[in-house]
Amino acid sequence: MSAQLSEGPSAMNTNETPEPTEFGTYLRSLRKERKMTKADVERAVGVDRSFLFRLESGKAKTGSIETLTKLAQAYGLAQGDLLRMAGITLNSEGLPGLRPYLRQTQGLGVDDSQRVEEFIDFIRTRRSEDPAGSSNVGDTDREPTNNTKS
Repeated sequence: MSAQLSEGPSAMNTNETPEPTEFGTYLRSLRKERKMTKADVERAVGVDRSFLFRLESGKAKTGSIETLTKLAQAYGLAQGDLLRMAGITLNSEGLPGLRPYLRQTQGLGVDDSQRVEEFIDFIRTRRSEDPAGSSNVGDTDREPTNNTKS
């Protein structure tokens, strides 16, 4: 089951109601199954009802990892399960992958976060090819070099 969520504005008439995302539909079904109102979720999670409506209807992105964690607690789910459904995977340390992290914390779009990840991969590759040279970039313990010409 794919939980791919759109991050950009849709190309629809602004008077039309967007189709709920798979994730939004899932959240709504969780709330209904637990016989919770939006007000109940508002109190449990600390988000307002209008945000919950936007989330369930597909008008809002997935929300922050903190909000999703609180939603998971309110619905009695494992944090990782709800985050995965939102398209966010955690690594072995319980942290999100780099791309979702950059989107959540830095406001980068999908393309920009992918470029950052590719640049980090480039640095890692360069470091593995020349461990002594590239790993010292930015080292403050190294002796300064005099690069001026006489």
